[in-house]
Amino acid sequence: MTSQLVTSLDVDLHSHEMLVDPYPTYARMREAGGVVWLEPHRMFAVPRYAEVAAVLTDWRSFICGEGVGMNDAVAQVPTSLQTDPPDHDRHRLIESKPLLPNAVRELEPELRELATATVAELCTRDRFDGVTDLAQVLPLGIVAKRVGFPPEGRERMMEWAAAGFDSFGMIDNPRTQQGLAKMQDAAQYLHSVCDKFEPGGWADRLMRVADSGELDHQTCLGLISDYLYPSLDTTIHAISAGLKLFADHPDQWDLLRSDRSLLPGAVSEVIRLGAPIQWFTRKVARTQAVGGAVLPEGSRVIVLYASANRDERQFPDPERFDITRPPYEQVGFGRGKHACMGMPLARLEMHVLFDVMADAVTRIETGRSELALNNVLHGFSHLEVIFRAATGLRDPISSTTPTLNGTDWAATEIEE
Repeated sequence: MTSQLVTSLDVDLHSHEMLVDPYPTYARMREAGGVVWLEPHRMFAVPRYAEVAAVLTDWRSFICGEGVGMNDAVAQVPTSLQTDPPDHDRHRLIESKPLLPNAVRELEPELRELATATVAELCTRDRFDGVTDLAQVLPLGIVAKRVGFPPEGRERMMEWAAAGFDSFGMIDNPRTQQGLAKMQDAAQYLHSVCDKFEPGGWADRLMRVADSGELDHQTCLGLISDYLYPSLDTTIHAISAGLKLFADHPDQWDLLRSDRSLLPGAVSEVIRLGAPIQWFTRKVARTQAVGGAVLPEGSRVIVLYASANRDERQFPDPERFDITRPPYEQVGFGRGKHACMGMPLARLEMHVLFDVMADAVTRIETGRSELALNNVLHGFSHLEVIFRAATGLRDPISSTTPTLNGTDWAATEIEE
């Protein structure tokens, strides 16, 4: 199926080497072309920024409705990520209500209070785990509470979330199999408690939509997965990546502490280099020319978000952590109609936490770390952190959301 203009590479995205440090191989893939053929997966891949942006924004040619993973089993999960317009737009309109910028802004005081208390307590410790003691606190404290699962479900949200991303891999991959099994477990749980969700919670509101007949019961249960799977690990990995990046680049931490108008750029730069989501796929609905290659109808293309975010054609000195880069250029949240629904909340959580830390912490240091190996996600499972606390702290800044060139940062989305 490969085009004469496409280089074939023996790159397995599931290999241990790629799960641990994919970036040297991504650079080799970008050098090979705008489109490459990955022989172990029997799929095309787009590693450069321009081609990734083109695929993500052309939803008519590169569809999600037949799945965004590498196997057919996960494609059966009826999330909005795996639907195409008009169903996608109708589902998003319903399920995104608690995640729209205006709704998310109402969570800011609660997030700031939780972040302030957490950071103050961690400043009293000699060292702590940056993942479990800090990065998980805001996503779990807000999302798990708002979704409204019974207690036993809340306790398993982290396990199910990671499994959901694992399930997107090749069907014969052990992590994929384990992920699919846990997704089935989560689906059975949702069926068993669909009448026990906390009243007024996000899950309960979706089930009320089913009761009204606007959407069927099964679709609403599937849409609850959009709250469960993407809303935790991605933000947690991004926050912990930020801890490591600021520890390794203290000049950037000093810059942020001195100029909070750089917070939107700092969050965006952490997402760019941290790249919690490495890839998703698209099905080619109609033969299309991309990056000098012709992708035939019916083929599948792997969209390498993490590689695109380090493309030297788009980002000067791409390996450099620079919080003064223009925000929103990176594609870590996706782009177009299927951009991350939880983007405003993720940005707000990171913005508030880094702002609070900048008041309280003069220096971040990191030690031992472990990676959370996953087919799609990239990030730490553990990260040893030391906070050097500030003295003579200034009063916390106003909770007023900062703007960039007059544009509300929480509302900014690249929709093409």
